[in-house]
Amino acid sequence: MRLLSENVADFFHLKQKGQLQKGKDADFAVIDLWHSWKVSAANMHSKGKYTPFQDVTFKARVQQTYLRGQLVVDFEQQFQTSTPMGKFITKS
Repeated sequence: MRLLSENVADFFHLKQKGQLQKGKDADFAVIDLWHSWKVSAANMHSKGKYTPFQDVTFKARVQQTYLRGQLVVDFEQQFQTSTPMGKFITKS
């Protein structure tokens, strides 16, 4: 976690990011390492109509995505929040 989360948050001086602890934002993804999936533009949650990864098979998939502790995407339930979740972050 230090390499991919804490170090990045420290480098960009993002005090609310990088760790799962009380008082932090809790942005994280749950990754399923036992299911592979093939990318298809038709199944992407994007306004773009293409992907450079079309027909590429990945050995794992993102099962759920959380933003500030709130579930925003769930692969199994085909759930994606329609509530705007963006937040402008200034360098602190």
